[in-house]
Amino acid sequence: MKNRLNSLSLVKAIGLPGIIESKAPLPSEYLNLFHLAKLNKIPLLYLESHRFEGNPFLEAQLLLFKRRYEQTLELTAHTATLFDKYGIRYVLFKTLKPFPYVPSDIDILLLSKSDLRKAFVVLKERQCKVLDKDIYGMTIESPMYQINLDLTTEIAVSGLVYIDKTQLYKSISQVKVKDVEVQTLAPHVDMVVSAAHSMYKEQMYLLSDYYTLALSLKYFKEALDFARNVCVQYALETSLKMTYDIILNAFGSSDFSPEESVKSLSVYKYKSAAWNQIFEFPAKYPINIIQRALLEKILKDNSTKESFLNSFETMLRPSTIRKLISHIHRKVY
Repeated sequence: MKNRLNSLSLVKAIGLPGIIESKAPLPSEYLNLFHLAKLNKIPLLYLESHRFEGNPFLEAQLLLFKRRYEQTLELTAHTATLFDKYGIRYVLFKTLKPFPYVPSDIDILLLSKSDLRKAFVVLKERQCKVLDKDIYGMTIESPMYQINLDLTTEIAVSGLVYIDKTQLYKSISQVKVKDVEVQTLAPHVDMVVSAAHSMYKEQMYLLSDYYTLALSLKYFKEALDFARNVCVQYALETSLKMTYDIILNAFGSSDFSPEESVKSLSVYKYKSAAWNQIFEFPAKYPINIIQRALLEKILKDNSTKESFLNSFETMLRPSTIRKLISHIHRKVY
């Protein structure tokens, strides 16, 4: 019961920016809600939702996460400028959210292995260091900004491609970050990628996923069409069900005056996401839901099927199996 109250209390404390007003938490709840917000990757969103005057720790944390957010935007703009200068074809994904978001790293999808090699050379010349590699890309540390860049040529987990990048490159949007034109995915596509990442890679639903979807619901019809096209409809619908359940349980239908697109959600065959009625977040997806999502992907999506066959040897390596077991049993993101 305590976790349920904490998770819903956090959602109420933040509200839905621009749609539902926040509800001030009790001073005795400040720290618990902050730690829960960190677990759910929404610390800045929580810290900006209220004034925590008289609490030096939270005031200091607000300054810290604001600085990290600014560093994220600065590195995003800097990287985009470099990539444009050297003709490196890229698109950001899962990084620019519809709320102030401080990611673990900046996710960049490169069109080809050639673009990956050029990106590596350009970044290495600027004292960036490779921290990790996999079959599709690498994680690079930027000492200047103290943030990592996650460069990949495929949207994949353990070698299994779960979204065809050729479809993503048809849906590129231009946004300005620090006065620099940056290539990112169209909002409805990034919404789908976030839901698919939650299901296939992290196998976990966080409140950062909730806010990503809840604040993008005006795009949900386009998102559903795109999800069908790339065979991740089940992953998106599962995330949308949970998102809608949270809205109803936190705010109630009588207190929520949604846009037409949100009203449509309630009648779009949305039975409750019964697997997590205790509303404890982060929430791991049950294994049967993950299995169904993966099976549908492999059977329906040729790019996933091909990558499954190509990466089968990699999946059987002891190191990969150990990582997978650790990933499945973890309780936090």
